[in-house]
Amino acid sequence: MSTRSQKSRFRLGRLRLALLAPYVVIAAVAAVAIVLGLKWSAAQSDLDEIRSDQATTAETTALAKEYTRRSLTYDYRDMKTFFAGVEQDATESLKAEYRKARPDLQTLMTTAQVVASGEIVATSVLWSTDDRYEFAVTALQKTKNLQQPEEQLVPNVLKVVVVRSGDGWSVDKYSAM
Repeated sequence: MSTRSQKSRFRLGRLRLALLAPYVVIAAVAAVAIVLGLKWSAAQSDLDEIRSDQATTAETTALAKEYTRRSLTYDYRDMKTFFAGVEQDATESLKAEYRKARPDLQTLMTTAQVVASGEIVATSVLWSTDDRYEFAVTALQKTKNLQQPEEQLVPNVLKVVVVRSGDGWSVDKYSAM
């Protein structure tokens, strides 16, 4: 083989390489873009899930706090408002518990002339699933009655269970811890 034909082949090879180089670079950039796009999509999906979980926790926490405040706030002169408040946002089973206890509670509160108000101090999630949250709610309740006409401050730690109810949430259980 002559030197001239070797040089010609060498030039042809370099020319082919020069022509293919942009395609190789484009393919490499495309592969990197695809990998980064997939990673970004997965990260975005994770972020969306975290934001959704945080929004649900905030919504259920607000319900647990508001329900506790309502349950600790009552006036013997307006028991209707108290019972409407504890039935609001409650499951049917919790409403049934209050309906059953209503005559005794109403008699006790009216006889003792109890007036109370609740203030939430802290709330923490004890346990949760997609459809159920259990909270510890710490509250201070100011109370006064016939036997204690001076307002007393009573601390309370309550367990509030919030469950999914259709498109929203309802309080299913409410008790002292």
